[in-house]
Amino acid sequence: MNDSVSNTIIEGSTSASERSERFEAAFNKIHLKLKQLCAMDGSFVELVGRAQPRYAIIRQYADALRSFARLRNVIVHEKIKPNYYIAEPHVEIVQQIEKICDQLCNPPVAINIASRNVVAFDATDPLSLVLAEISDTSYSQYPVYKDFKFCKLITADGILKWMHAVVVDGLLDLNGVKLDHIMPYELKQNCRFVSRRTSVFELEELFEDCYHSGNKIDAVLVTENGREQEGVLGIVTAWDLIKIDEDYLDKRLAGY
Repeated sequence: MNDSVSNTIIEGSTSASERSERFEAAFNKIHLKLKQLCAMDGSFVELVGRAQPRYAIIRQYADALRSFARLRNVIVHEKIKPNYYIAEPHVEIVQQIEKICDQLCNPPVAINIASRNVVAFDATDPLSLVLAEISDTSYSQYPVYKDFKFCKLITADGILKWMHAVVVDGLLDLNGVKLDHIMPYELKQNCRFVSRRTSVFELEELFEDCYHSGNKIDAVLVTENGREQEGVLGIVTAWDLIKIDEDYLDKRLAGY
């Protein structure tokens, strides 16, 4: 349904007071979600400020949310009698706040934003195989298995650390070098496993909590139920979470 048709339907089927009620209902749902994300009570604007640095979706819509708070104050506090508002939200504003409410209450999940078609390697594979894959795909994290069990995530950073340690007179010999040799140069626990249904909010909390606890991770591996023994369905990096601002949300809103 295109915007012009949608606007016509809303204009013809809802009164000004009904638009205000819809606006307030969406606003209250967003306020409740903000309280849940921040694990505290607080004013709408205060909670937006607290959540903004932590969650990409809030950063995406922070300015709009603050504008909604100002409009809501006018609508609620300057209501002069039941079902009569001194100010009324335009159709476009009602649509926008309801779309944002949907985004916050039904956020994307891990499998939606993960890089798919994950290539895995064995610890006995030569390093040259991974280097070729990095060159071909530009991906820089790959799960490595040993005796059919997950071993570690091999990363471009870990490979560079190994290269720095073993280079001699500017020369690097890759003959006989296997992924096993790179493992000691990776972070001790450089990834976590999550279910495909894990929300983007939980992913962002996981990355931040690991960082603040001194256990920085390079990526999150997505499986069906978040178990290490399951096949990897996708990989989510901190960069994937940043890209939510520009890619996933814009596409979802465009097709709303």
